[in-house]
Amino acid sequence: MLHKLEASGHIGIINSIVIADERDSNSPGMLLAKKFNVDQAPFFILEQQSGETNILTTYSEFLEKAAGQAADKTTALQDFYKNSNELDFL
Repeated sequence: MLHKLEASGHIGIINSIVIADERDSNSPGMLLAKKFNVDQAPFFILEQQSGETNILTTYSEFLEKAAGQAADKTTALQDFYKNSNELDFL
């Protein structure tokens, strides 16, 4: 994910990156995941100027809501398959 963000130039709109270390329930990423009830990585926390907080769980959501652009079809499909527990890869 970091490579995608750097290659696209979107790394510049991210204020901070934290790691969720599954071996340490008190790691910054694990604490944020617990606080926002997220069970997958990566996820993005989008804080609006209005004070509203949105949790984005896919890269395509990040592109649309944080970066203001639509994800291409390949990225959207990758996100779909990643988040579809009922689908098996052939």
